[in-house]
Amino acid sequence: MKINIAGLTDVGIKRDHNEDYFIVTPEINLAIICDGMGGHAAGEVASEMTATVVTQYLLQNKNILKEFSELINIENAGEVKSLIHDAVVKAGADVWDRSVSDESKRGMGTTLALVLIIENQAFMAHVGDSRVYLSRENKVLQITEDHSYVNEMVKQGLMSKKQAAKSPHANIITRAIGQQQFVKPDVMQTELMDGDQFIICSDGLSEYMLEKEFEKELQSNKDIRVNLKNFINFANKAGGKDNITAIIMNVGDVGSKEQIANISHKINALKKVPLFKNFTYNELNKLIEIIRVKIYATNEFILKEGTTGEDMFIILAGKVDIIVNETVQASLGPGKLFGEMSLIDKSPRSASIRSTEETRVMVISRTPLFSIFKQETRIAMKIFWSFLQNMNKRLRLNDEKVTQLVALQTKDNDTESEDGLIIDDLNEFLK
Repeated sequence: MKINIAGLTDVGIKRDHNEDYFIVTPEINLAIICDGMGGHAAGEVASEMTATVVTQYLLQNKNILKEFSELINIENAGEVKSLIHDAVVKAGADVWDRSVSDESKRGMGTTLALVLIIENQAFMAHVGDSRVYLSRENKVLQITEDHSYVNEMVKQGLMSKKQAAKSPHANIITRAIGQQQFVKPDVMQTELMDGDQFIICSDGLSEYMLEKEFEKELQSNKDIRVNLKNFINFANKAGGKDNITAIIMNVGDVGSKEQIANISHKINALKKVPLFKNFTYNELNKLIEIIRVKIYATNEFILKEGTTGEDMFIILAGKVDIIVNETVQASLGPGKLFGEMSLIDKSPRSASIRSTEETRVMVISRTPLFSIFKQETRIAMKIFWSFLQNMNKRLRLNDEKVTQLVALQTKDNDTESEDGLIIDDLNEFLK
């Protein structure tokens, strides 16, 4: 794999000193930006301390990174996320200790944005309003969510994005390193595609450059050092009221075209599932972290009637039959899902599912999904709302069928035999 990394910082045109700090560590494909706060000889101390402590902590624990590179699975990915989390927490504690022991550094703090690439996986972490963007297939997406007052207002529907950008409270952050003894970073993971680019930046750049400006610049210039200079020039021309720092990580030779297609396929398949129709790209990415892909041979049972489980399946390719009491009731193809009720309870499966040709499915399990719910309540609310809507539709259909059967019973009550058959049908349906 080829990773090309470069960074650049600028004081801007309004500030007299630079409190931003960045570190690029090619040895482990790590990039960090910190945007300090607290005035002269404080903000820059917090930002440099944080970036340095996190980098050293990760280097000291390279064995965990190596284990993941040798065996890429959910368990080892969890170890890497925990390592990043602990590194940021340690940096936060160190900055806090320094601020309370040195009166001249009292109140100092910093944001953080980090990207760590291992094989075909990228791990990201952030605290505050420094950001990570992902440029993929000529589209730039903001991966991180600002820990800021205005972003909270937008999430709660109390402010539009346009209002947030113009708000006098736009620079108020709700989470920062060093402001308290313990800090909670957001840590996430995404699978890489050949040609992916990460843009890590302080708010001195993101305040001025929108996704469309990033897209235009990256498409017009392929030299990342030229890109960085143009980013800073853009921000300075737009006002340059803050320090400006950016890093670009350019990813190449990640894997085969088939592997790349699979990543797009998984995202596109999730978008088509009604259960996830209201999910943002970032929220879908969080689901991709816990999804396993399995391949079943022709005539292989995926589920068996009467058994229990905690997996939901989404068909990527192939075809399956739904079998009840050894009778085929229906067939499902790509984009369809089954087993979704196992995410809610452990009731026995109501049908068997058997592949009729080689079939590739995405598997989502209840336990890791509920771990995401604990961290991301919005994802939990969206999924359960979708379940509620789906159950409501089923209840309405059931009501209609009951009404039709009762109507038939009333209409055809002339003969005792016909009545008996209809009552049997109704009883069978209500079971």
